[in-house]
Amino acid sequence: MDSGRLAEWILSLVLPPDRAASVVGDWIEDASARGSLWFWACVVRTVTARITKDIADSPFYLTGLAIRGCLLNLWGMACCLIGFMVLMIPAFVLTGWLAPTSWVKALGILVGEAAVLVAAFQTGRWLAKRAPDREAAVCVAMLVVQPMLYLAAGFIVWHVWGAQIERYAGNYPDYAVASPWFQDYNGSLFNICLFAGVLRTRLQSTRRLSA
Repeated sequence: MDSGRLAEWILSLVLPPDRAASVVGDWIEDASARGSLWFWACVVRTVTARITKDIADSPFYLTGLAIRGCLLNLWGMACCLIGFMVLMIPAFVLTGWLAPTSWVKALGILVGEAAVLVAAFQTGRWLAKRAPDREAAVCVAMLVVQPMLYLAAGFIVWHVWGAQIERYAGNYPDYAVASPWFQDYNGSLFNICLFAGVLRTRLQSTRRLSA
């Protein structure tokens, strides 16, 4: 993919496809004199300006939508994990409740990661459908609101159940606290899957308009 087509694809995430093609065509004509750095600076500046404008135009709506997206994401992960727990009750009973064997632990981690992936992807699609032509803006709003909301929720949970959590951490240290690397990995995986869901919905929308 050449730079013009790539720039057009990037701009089509925040602009109508025909408008993106027109803008990139004008930039390509000027880029021969101004250079590729100027060309890509225009792309970044335009995308940033459009997202900022969309958020500034509807800050409360997008923030509220992001909060609902966080709750939906938690609900989706909870449904996946509860379903897994129900299916794995016999294995837990046979191997020791809350102290499963290594293969059950590995399966639990795999299902947990799948729950993160599926829930984040579907949350991204849900958000994009409720913010047509502002998909990138609502994605940014979600990435800003989500850690703040989870931090507040974690503070409340620790304040209410801190003693029980510490007791559980002492009894089952392997399950108590994820390593910083694993937490960063989960956060990155969530962001990628969320963006993938938003991107899929945006591309489907633009293809329908072009058809």
